[in-house]
Amino acid sequence: MPSITIVTPVWNGLPYIRECVESVISQDFTDWEFIIGDNCSIDGTREYLDGLSDPRIRIFKQERNLGIYGNLNFLFRHPRSMHVHVLGADDTVLPGGLGRIWKAWRDLPDEVGLIRFNWGGERSAATLGRYSFEVLPEIIAPEDSDLAYLLFGCLPGNLSNVSVKASLVLEAGGFREDLPYAGDFEMWSRMGRRWPLALSVDEVTAVRRHEGVASNYLNRKGELFPQLVSIYTTFVENLSPRISRARLIAFFNVELVSSHLRTALLGVSRGNSAYLQRLIQARSPILWSLPLRLFGCLPFALWPSGRQQLSTKMAKKLANFRSNR
Repeated sequence: MPSITIVTPVWNGLPYIRECVESVISQDFTDWEFIIGDNCSIDGTREYLDGLSDPRIRIFKQERNLGIYGNLNFLFRHPRSMHVHVLGADDTVLPGGLGRIWKAWRDLPDEVGLIRFNWGGERSAATLGRYSFEVLPEIIAPEDSDLAYLLFGCLPGNLSNVSVKASLVLEAGGFREDLPYAGDFEMWSRMGRRWPLALSVDEVTAVRRHEGVASNYLNRKGELFPQLVSIYTTFVENLSPRISRARLIAFFNVELVSSHLRTALLGVSRGNSAYLQRLIQARSPILWSLPLRLFGCLPFALWPSGRQQLSTKMAKKLANFRSNR
């Protein structure tokens, strides 16, 4: 069995899939297999994949587009190794990255189920992000997981930051395909309630930003918001027996709802009201009443730095983790 399996879901991945594959093949750590699932590409991606001859690479061609999470669920049923690193088709493994991933797994306690690499870099510009880097333990225990995710969002971030034990993904039930915009967030938080999450500052992958990246065309009409509300509702319900429910709800509305209200208002200024309509129509026991949701969150939507300052202050009153750095 190889030491590491890299899994890459791809749909119309040219031209970046070439650099993605080459970054794996060029690693000095060679004990790997690479599984790529093509989701019915029509841009020449399949023809490129057909030309690959490295025996460590296995290609699966889906007969219909399964969506990213359906494709990932398929791929996670086929690794030969215990440890899987997810790699976006747009992204690359940094030189020496696979070796650092393997070393991290060998050095961490056996009970760790998930590693988030590249920790701290992309969040350091935000006040709340800097606070997360200060306060979170290097290994987040299951009893701390819901609070960590509620305060600091999807801790693993981009899929290409994530290494995970493959069997645990299957044991947890896989990614929810009915959450096409937040399936990874829901999955990692669900796993976090059962297995520890390690945060590693090791930089192992480079996440590419370009005009065609999914985040630029997904969620234009606020599709993500109701899915996040569902996820955060679970956090609040789980945490309410031991933490003030009112404080949890206030933090959620100040930080998350205000942020999405800002995006919705920017959409209205460009003639797109669909995002605001979704925000108005959302229903959950953790959402403030509609007048308070709109007007109470409005100052923080218009003043994002003020929102960050208040959210960080509120987070400091809520954060109580088992161990700190």
